[in-house]
Amino acid sequence: MDPARPDSDLPLAGRRVALPETRELEVLEGLFQRRGAEVFRCPLVGIVDSPDSEAVTGWLEEFIDTPPDLLIVMTGEGVRRLLGFIGRSELSHAGFIRALKATQIVARGPKSVRALRVLGASPAHAPADATTDGIVRFLDGIELRGKRVGVQRYGDDPNEALMRYLETRGAVSSVVAPYRYVPASADDVIVELIDELAAGTIDVIVFTSKTQVERLFGLAAKSGKQAELDAGLERTRIAAIGPIVVQTLAALGWQCDIAPPERNFMKPLVAEVCRAYSR
Repeated sequence: MDPARPDSDLPLAGRRVALPETRELEVLEGLFQRRGAEVFRCPLVGIVDSPDSEAVTGWLEEFIDTPPDLLIVMTGEGVRRLLGFIGRSELSHAGFIRALKATQIVARGPKSVRALRVLGASPAHAPADATTDGIVRFLDGIELRGKRVGVQRYGDDPNEALMRYLETRGAVSSVVAPYRYVPASADDVIVELIDELAAGTIDVIVFTSKTQVERLFGLAAKSGKQAELDAGLERTRIAAIGPIVVQTLAALGWQCDIAPPERNFMKPLVAEVCRAYSR
């Protein structure tokens, strides 16, 4: 926080922000605090490596030996986790990079693109609509029958819509799920978040993944707190980092109030929250 600037002059002075983020919680919290916000920390989900290391390393071995015709990368986290599995195995890091460069890649979202470019692999396509629908619209324009298609999953989400589409197009798919989501807070901590929302003490809740939304609503239903969650969200602004989170909220009947228009990263998200409170 700038010591030369009074707290009251900061764009989020007097605002209380709920953060369900886990992996980059400290970073996101700092971004909001430097803008004057009080932060309510409630990490909802953590990320861990897949326990089925044999399946992941088997997929990687095949990918390195015989790269597919097309690779669909759903998350930057998935790319980093695959590299972690390679580092803990006898597989070749250089061989993996060569296979990436030899494969046509479709990347969902800017984080996927950034993770690939760090490795020197440029996606052939990154749909502006960073969703499964956006990927499908691109795939509509290319021949898939008999093509070998690798799919890196979003966590352990089976993405049945994408897999059905690939099957109907005649593609031969191989799937890898290098990480999964696990609870990051005890249920009573999440109940406390719901109570804070219902009491009107939270100005904005900031979602950075669909799994955060799913765990919050799932726990509310399980604990009989759905009415309180609904009442709380009615009086709270809802911010989302990108279209997947927006769609997840919409499927549950909730409209997102704040989202970065283009770049789905933390700094643009925080900037958009600041703009929402300056109008």
